[in-house]
Amino acid sequence: MFQYTDVYSTAEKRSYNLHLAFAILCLPLYILMSSTFGLIISPYLIFLALNPKPQYLLPVIIHMAYGSQQRAFFCLGCFIYVMIHFGELRKYSLGLLYALYVALLPFFIWYVIQKYNGPRFVGGIGEVTGGISEYLAFSTAFWGALAIKKIGREFILGLLGWSVFLVFVVSFKTSSDSVMSSNVDIVGGISLFSREVFFAIPFLLAALYAFWFREKRKFSAERLLATFGCFLLLLDALHILKASITFTQLGLCMFACMLVYLSKYSRRKVLVALNPIFFFAISLVVVLYSAQLVEKYGGLYSDMGTYDEMKVDSLDSFFKKLQRKTVDDRAFVWQLNLQHISKLWHEQPIFVDTSPVIKGKGIKNGQYYDIETIMGAHNTLLQLLRQYGFYGGLGLYLIFIAFFCKKDTTMFLSRNGQNPIVALMATCVAEGVIGGHTGHYPIQIGFSPVVFSCMGACWRILNDSRIFRTNGFCLSDIDYVHPWRG
Repeated sequence: MFQYTDVYSTAEKRSYNLHLAFAILCLPLYILMSSTFGLIISPYLIFLALNPKPQYLLPVIIHMAYGSQQRAFFCLGCFIYVMIHFGELRKYSLGLLYALYVALLPFFIWYVIQKYNGPRFVGGIGEVTGGISEYLAFSTAFWGALAIKKIGREFILGLLGWSVFLVFVVSFKTSSDSVMSSNVDIVGGISLFSREVFFAIPFLLAALYAFWFREKRKFSAERLLATFGCFLLLLDALHILKASITFTQLGLCMFACMLVYLSKYSRRKVLVALNPIFFFAISLVVVLYSAQLVEKYGGLYSDMGTYDEMKVDSLDSFFKKLQRKTVDDRAFVWQLNLQHISKLWHEQPIFVDTSPVIKGKGIKNGQYYDIETIMGAHNTLLQLLRQYGFYGGLGLYLIFIAFFCKKDTTMFLSRNGQNPIVALMATCVAEGVIGGHTGHYPIQIGFSPVVFSCMGACWRILNDSRIFRTNGFCLSDIDYVHPWRG
């Protein structure tokens, strides 16, 4: 079996350690003054995007943890890099998908102009750069396929360490609110919360699960980190520490581990046939019937107090709290957004209203009342349709589901369940399926570059492995990464 320890050359390891150390040193400055420091560091991140190396991926992920300024500039750099090298995308079966992506650019140019000329500093969906930032973030998937030629042991080990750090920060928070959710931890007026924790949690579990399948059950730093991170999650789940695991994060963990399990034990045809498009279709049906769910089951178990007051101490209480979360929280928000989208599409389906305010009607105890809010849709499809209408919104959503339903994605998962890189891809797919159904964070610039760039790197690895099959190489023959230097 080929080993992964020789993937990074000595020079590459030196470069990796240098950029990783710099990213870690930047973290306090991002937290203390994210806007200012994000602008200062942006030229460096544009350089990383325009002059990409495989060893830059983890440092980039850490730079994406806090502050939106540097994220936007990095994604802009990725967009430019892909525009320059778009001819190479055909090697990775991404040519048509990229053509669709570029076809949406005129809308988002119009959108950002409208935002710039409209009311300033309106809360909700991202100020002047709202829209164009999310559009540019999609380019990181194409960038990953073009730029990240290999994923070494150093990356897996570093990503596990970064994931443990994120879980550790939210586990030992000081506030009483759950920072595993959308609330933030405030220490001395400083926010420590990063949305990347939604990636860290399922990745730790999926990676540990993948390590269980390995034939050599010897001690390793990767196993130690994954085990320690999962131990923290267990303490959180048992309410021994101050954080708590949300239903979305629980779903992410279960789905990612299911994919790793199927990757090891199911026949290849079964996993390839179980395309994520099936789950996206179920999500669409549930969302479309959200109004009926609210009307039939809304307010059930409300006599048990608010959602936060409900305790989970039995299987029955778990399902009752899940029902409150599903109907009174998510389904109600989906119903409200469907009303707003329906109204907007009748008026202006293409050139949408750029205001973040949505209007609709709610029902409580049989009485209807008007609602006006800037709350997000908590569903990726609804969020995109609400913000960008039929042209921009539906177009981006088609690209979104194409990333997760791409043939290379399912083929990668069908390779070998003991490979931690399969756990990485399983985590990415879980974010699209589970996170895309229950939230809209998978397409926000604070999160999407992480998932999309990792997916692009996995596509690159799979396609490059095909080139070497005639010489006896196969992805299932390797431990973590390519047995060659790319």
